[in-house]
Amino acid sequence: GTTQSATVSGLPTDGSTVYVRLNSYANGSWQHNNYSYTAATVASQAAAMTSPSNNATLSGASVTFQWNSGTGVSQYRLWVGTTQGGNDLYNQSTGTTQSATVSGLPTDGSTVYVRLNSYINGSWQNNEYSYTASN
Repeated sequence: GTTQSATVSGLPTDGSTVYVRLNSYANGSWQHNNYSYTAATVASQAAAMTSPSNNATLSGASVTFQWNSGTGVSQYRLWVGTTQGGNDLYNQSTGTTQSATVSGLPTDGSTVYVRLNSYINGSWQNNEYSYTASN
């Protein structure tokens, strides 16, 4: 119409070039102007566990894991396993929730491995943690 502005969402945040063509209808014909812009570069950082602390001894068979928001994260997924990178004990998305309570953890003093996955700009980034199961 005759509105002289538009809000555009979903633009890249990686410093790439964005091309814009502004079309105008004047005197019975379309005319255009071309522009190019550099997209903003938004720093991203995977979320990090805040509780329990890395290498801590877990309090029991049920533990609530909590983490910070990271930067640019749109979804979290928590893996808990008996091997590094494993998810045999827990494997769920928490959406945008920054905590998860995991039940059924071992109580034999073994090592429990946790991977906190952060979905940032179309790819997964992760941080790894290890804990000692309670006795």
